[in-house]
Amino acid sequence: MSKKKYTDVPRLLTTALVFLFFTSCAAARIQMPSAPEYGAIPTGQKKDLTFVLNRFKIEGRTSKDSAKRVRSFRKAFLEHIDALSCFSRVIDGTERKTGYDSRSAVMVDVTVNLDNTRKTHWILAFPAVYPLIGMWPLVPTFGETDIRISARAKSANGITMWSKTSRRKRNFKMTFYGWYNTTPIEKAFKIATDRALKEILFDFRSHIPKIAKILTQQPTSVAKVEAPRAEPPISIKISDKQKAIPIEDRPVVAVFDIEDTRGPEERLSPNVRSDLTNYLTSLLAGTKRFTTVPRSDLRKVLAEQKAETYQSCYDESCQIEVGKEVAAGKSLATKLNRLGKKCVVTLTLFDLRKSITEDSVNTRGGCSTDNLTEAFERLVPKLGASV
Repeated sequence: MSKKKYTDVPRLLTTALVFLFFTSCAAARIQMPSAPEYGAIPTGQKKDLTFVLNRFKIEGRTSKDSAKRVRSFRKAFLEHIDALSCFSRVIDGTERKTGYDSRSAVMVDVTVNLDNTRKTHWILAFPAVYPLIGMWPLVPTFGETDIRISARAKSANGITMWSKTSRRKRNFKMTFYGWYNTTPIEKAFKIATDRALKEILFDFRSHIPKIAKILTQQPTSVAKVEAPRAEPPISIKISDKQKAIPIEDRPVVAVFDIEDTRGPEERLSPNVRSDLTNYLTSLLAGTKRFTTVPRSDLRKVLAEQKAETYQSCYDESCQIEVGKEVAAGKSLATKLNRLGKKCVVTLTLFDLRKSITEDSVNTRGGCSTDNLTEAFERLVPKLGASV
């Protein structure tokens, strides 16, 4: 018995080393950029501009790149924007969708792609004494980090005013204990990140005067984004069969953002989509037959469950998961798509407990904001009749 126990030691040791080999070699690719330094402010820049980070996405993360690191990197990016001294306000629009004048807002989308190559002298990974010690981690390793940052600035109504992609690479080499020492890789990622980010921001700053000019030249009717100013929800005509339900008996509904499937040039701006979703939520509550989940609660849960931050949740599985998280009994999905020269609006009420579609209504009409608000006013009472 004792002899068998000792013969298993090399096997157990080898298994442990292999496990460490696969779990310890991942490097954190997201590295915080160095403190911003941009010098004097260029002349002729518009000081009443508002910077809004509309979307921030990081691709190519490893197991060591947690959601916390993503948030820290996004915060560091906003600190660099603030250091440019080109904007009167810098807003994280991924968490805050309203509370600023869209006519002077520069909406920016940022995508960061992280990658690296990694090569090893494999023959050194299997020494001749393999039966005794297995994979000894004394393996020289070398490779190259690859950082690509893409950014696009647009007006609130979707007009692209600037775009730029910066790509930077940095070699790394590890001579001893390469599988476990990831510091050289992380240092290479940091250097490449600093260089790519610096190029993006300097180019962006040089285009601020041009961006400000584009914003001031836009027609007021185009640049101005306002919440739909429709009549209060209680003005919707409800049939005699649709009497108000006591508040304690009303089903709780999670109303998700409108999914606009049209082409990029036709899609609703984030502000308009948010305003329309808020209006739809108020219409649903105005029937006196539903209770709606506060939008802030939905955003909070989505931000916690998404890899990055708050993003729209369109697929059915996502809405079921988030809806249950906020203690909703039903969810409402809204889809907007083009059919010919007109738009089709579809509202789908989903029962989260039974995992079935309870009701679905649609209408076809114009694609303007006014047309969409009128479509909601026609469709919501029909949903109320199904309860």
